[in-house]
Amino acid sequence: MPCPEWRGFVEMYAQAAKGLSEALNALPLAPGAEFNRAWERAERARKTCDEARTALLRHEHGHDCATQRSAV
Repeated sequence: MPCPEWRGFVEMYAQAAKGLSEALNALPLAPGAEFNRAWERAERARKTCDEARTALLRHEHGHDCATQRSAV
């Protein structure tokens, strides 16, 4: 069973993905000059999402908790 730290990384990744989705959904709604700010927000959200995914994968690789099963 995955460890509590792994669950934290998954939650961080989920929140980052949600933020990216929201930023991308705002792009078509941004008029004129606001589009550039919306694009920058989406780009920051993408980077945050990438970093969260990397942290999750790094934890999985180093800790191997996601592949372990709890004793029954």
